[in-house]
Amino acid sequence: MSRRLRRAFTLIELMVVILLIAVMAGVIVPAYSRFYAKSQFSNAARQVQDIFAFAREQAIAGDTTVIVHFDQQNHTFIATGGQPNAPAS
Repeated sequence: MSRRLRRAFTLIELMVVILLIAVMAGVIVPAYSRFYAKSQFSNAARQVQDIFAFAREQAIAGDTTVIVHFDQQNHTFIATGGQPNAPAS
């Protein structure tokens, strides 16, 4: 009796592989969505920090008052410069 070589997957083996992929996807997708949300928050915080650093640099360089305000329509921070401070007498 000679045995034939099996080269195909059984249905059970295929279902086990599909089940493993589904379980891994069920774990990875929520973790990735949390990572993405945290990344967006960190990026927004850095942008706010950058606008305040820019406003400070402009105020020091121009010896002026720079005002930072939040534009509610565009959801952005805006730095606006004032008039140069008068020299002290």
